[in-house]
Amino acid sequence: DDSTFLDMYRDVVKLFRTELSDIPQILWIEDSLGISSVVAMSWKDLYMKPNARLGGIAGAARNFGVQDEEVRAKYREAYMGWLKGFAEYGGYDFALIDAMVIPDMTLSATWRGRDVTWSLDTSGEYVVDNSDKRTANFSAKHAENFCISQGTAESLDDLALLKGIREYRVCEGDSEAIFEDYKEDWRRRFEN
Repeated sequence: DDSTFLDMYRDVVKLFRTELSDIPQILWIEDSLGISSVVAMSWKDLYMKPNARLGGIAGAARNFGVQDEEVRAKYREAYMGWLKGFAEYGGYDFALIDAMVIPDMTLSATWRGRDVTWSLDTSGEYVVDNSDKRTANFSAKHAENFCISQGTAESLDDLALLKGIREYRVCEGDSEAIFEDYKEDWRRRFEN
């Protein structure tokens, strides 16, 4: 959640969403807590594993926790602008980002067919978050119900079926090893 990494995240998203935009892309979430949830919202074609979570970005609010109220407001708006840039790529409502980052924001939803209108209050048909102490978080099922994700898939085969892909092959390479090394390193640092 450190703001020094936002430029790196933005560069990665720009690489995929702009420079490699001619390649079909799907984001499949195993579990996403923290800034990765906002980065994941750079993709509209987003799927989740059944036990996945999307949220846990409350730690980002510490980046604008300075004493002076005017300075804090400026930091907050600049930081939120960075984060909302990710949601803009995926076409998500900025109210989602506000509610997922700022603990004192509430969130409700109202459906219009398959479209969801988000409100930073509790006046919608369904109250997602009515607490001023925590941020909005979504389980895989809730993310699908609220049209944040396109569906839930347990395995790569399930995901291919949801996408209508009848045949595929997994290309061997360094990416899986890099991911596993990163995951092990992250878990080791988290325990420490």
